[in-house]
Amino acid sequence: MPKPRKRIRKPEGNQIFLDLGNNQISFDKGAFDGMIRSQGVTLVHHKAMPSPIGLAERDDIRHPNHTDGQGSNGYIYRVAGCVTVAFSNNAGKNMPIDMGEQKLGTAMVSVPRFYDDKKDEPVLLTIYDRLYVKDCEVQVENWQRVEAHATGVDRLTYPAAKVLFLVDSRGNEYAEGVEFDVCPKGNVVWRKGKSQPGTDPVSGKGTIYSIRYRYIPHWYVRDLLHEVRVAQTTDLAKGTRTVERMPYLAVVQREYVFMNQQRDGSDDGNGGGEDDGRKVQASRSGKLLGPR
Repeated sequence: MPKPRKRIRKPEGNQIFLDLGNNQISFDKGAFDGMIRSQGVTLVHHKAMPSPIGLAERDDIRHPNHTDGQGSNGYIYRVAGCVTVAFSNNAGKNMPIDMGEQKLGTAMVSVPRFYDDKKDEPVLLTIYDRLYVKDCEVQVENWQRVEAHATGVDRLTYPAAKVLFLVDSRGNEYAEGVEFDVCPKGNVVWRKGKSQPGTDPVSGKGTIYSIRYRYIPHWYVRDLLHEVRVAQTTDLAKGTRTVERMPYLAVVQREYVFMNQQRDGSDDGNGGGEDDGRKVQASRSGKLLGPR
């Protein structure tokens, strides 16, 4: 059989030939960091570590009990520094909860190689590390039902910055600054001598009320997509070519529940001397006080 004829196409316009074999392509690591910071938001980075406080054995099933402010939610947190990261690909996810679904916020963050305030200290994230916006009160809103506590101090799911509405099961509405205050730790503190939900005469428990409020969210590292990102770089001064670590990519998730930390029940309305606003006060059902 005759061979198929090769179709020849005539060139159109000017022809450019790239001799890629004789050219080395290098990443500018400093420019990469600068690009992230130019489009980024400054966050405070808290490094996480599983807490051993109160555990008798390595695999103890008991939850670590923090009463000295060293940590929360089963982890010890330490401030590592401030870092400017670039948020991208914000997304939402529906999480089933008791009363329906709650939308969770996730995002990807590009992280530069070094801290803003520690130029020689590398930024190394890991799962459960905590981040929050520095020098800017970025607030979001949340609503929930609360059972009034006999002490007159109620802990919410998140530490409140401002209460918008508060209505109890009898239809009574209360106002911040009139019947109650929001303490620095985010608790609702009822004023003595003023109207308050109090105790339900039927159940003998605290009266149920609904509250809508604003709080400052934290983000927690959920996944590390490019934890080990390396690239070829060239030192123009020395004429050497090396492989170096580059900025990497992580997935962060905005907190949606942190009501699982035991407290010692000695809350005075100002956090009981503890320095973490994500802790939970005692529950009135059983040994622990407060909402679950």
